[in-house]
Amino acid sequence: MPLRIQCFPWDKIPTPMKIEELFAEAEQPDFIDISANIPWTCFVPINSAESNYSLCYSQLTPNEKHRAERFTHQGAKQQFVMAHGILNHVLSKHLKIEVARINFKETEHHKPFATLPDGSRPLEFNISHCSEWVALIVADQPVGIDIEGHRPMDDMRGVAEIVFTEKERDAIFSSDSTGDTELFFRHWSCKEAYLKAEGTGFMKEPKSIEMDFDPSSDSEGPIVWWSDAIPGHSLAWSERPS
Repeated sequence: MPLRIQCFPWDKIPTPMKIEELFAEAEQPDFIDISANIPWTCFVPINSAESNYSLCYSQLTPNEKHRAERFTHQGAKQQFVMAHGILNHVLSKHLKIEVARINFKETEHHKPFATLPDGSRPLEFNISHCSEWVALIVADQPVGIDIEGHRPMDDMRGVAEIVFTEKERDAIFSSDSTGDTELFFRHWSCKEAYLKAEGTGFMKEPKSIEMDFDPSSDSEGPIVWWSDAIPGHSLAWSERPS
């Protein structure tokens, strides 16, 4: 039987910030008081302005710059540069250390994390991006975040058979035999956010967990917070269960 994950509406997502606004705000002394804002999240729209691209590119590590230059698809390269530039800048301000002194590593399941020169790991983070947005979460324990743009799918049912449990599929295809796109991506983003928080991502059997969007008031167990506040997108985040 799959593990039931309680899914609750995320009512107060942060106001999206432009890249230039995020970088300017980060220069303020009280930028991101993590002790009072755990977890801290931000959503930043991706755009093609050369100044913003250059700003983000300047924050990449040498290894990330090398990875960026290997992209052959310009859109994918832009997403990578914007996402990692924003991440690195925010982490450097959180940790009060230059990006060059942050040591980025990966777990056995390839989830990235950061350590300081003394080997400590004071913050946890996770990042997600699609063609139009970057989503970032910073916390004091392992977390996962996901943003998915709603898009047409040639074989939604076939994908659903691989990823979703029978109950989840029934919900997605209950009113339309071709599938409800919004429900599909709502389930997907919640499932991915939870698996990222757990540290496995989709390396773990996705049907081993089941999203419950109508949990009872006395329910217990893992929680995912979801939102559709950004039109045409599904958002979700989760903390690793203790």
